[in-house]
Amino acid sequence: MSHASKTVTLALSALLLMGLAGCDRAEQKADSTAQTAESKAREVGRIAAEEARKALRSTGEAVNRGIDSAQDTTKRWLDDADRAAEERAQRREQEAPRDKPDAGGKALSI
Repeated sequence: MSHASKTVTLALSALLLMGLAGCDRAEQKADSTAQTAESKAREVGRIAAEEARKALRSTGEAVNRGIDSAQDTTKRWLDDADRAAEERAQRREQEAPRDKPDAGGKALSI
């Protein structure tokens, strides 16, 4: 082999090695970028899951407050209805004639 041929072969070999080294470096950089992206994606997923849990918790608490309010309102209505029924019963009792005989007994007249 001539000296020029050896020089060209050496130059091409050097370029090939530099190209391979560049490819290896690019592959390492790609792996590093992929790992960083995967880590960030996991973090975003964790944050999204936490936000979803917060939203569900908040919604559940709001639903519970609504249910509690409805139960309180229903209890007041039922208490009001019971009081009204008692008042009606007392009025009927007060308005009923006192001199009527009991169903099982006879009226006494003096």
